[in-house]
Amino acid sequence: MLVITGGFFLVELVSGHLGNSIALVSDSFNMLSDLISLAIGLTAARVSQIRRHHRNTYGFARAEVVGALANAVFLAALTFAIFAEAITRLFKPQRMDDVELVLIVGALGLAVNIVGLILFQDCCFKRKISNDPTGRLATGTEGQRENTASAPASALNIR
Repeated sequence: MLVITGGFFLVELVSGHLGNSIALVSDSFNMLSDLISLAIGLTAARVSQIRRHHRNTYGFARAEVVGALANAVFLAALTFAIFAEAITRLFKPQRMDDVELVLIVGALGLAVNIVGLILFQDCCFKRKISNDPTGRLATGTEGQRENTASAPASALNIR
């Protein structure tokens, strides 16, 4: 998914500039956000597996929380940048140069997002956080038993 998202980020960025489309450019930066989130989530999952270190006797179990914070900060900055560009274009409308290119690349971007949704479906969408103070996960609907295993470290970043 890292390779697909990274490649399609470049495709949407170039197509957005060629077609003069703020929608494609903003979606390309959304793809960049997804790419960074995947990389941070993967890194945080690996770092959180380190149990003991000579300087950190408790390990790095909270690395996923720091990764999620980094993702949230980047996404907030991205949202602000897109909002600022949209306000600029609201006062100075620009014509789209190649509408067919924008539609085709936009549809392909939707397909890439659906592929990502299917690939990560088992990680997040079938699990549900319970109200249990111990932080255990519920597996499915309300009436089923709870899974006492903790969530994988990258699940917080994927959510």
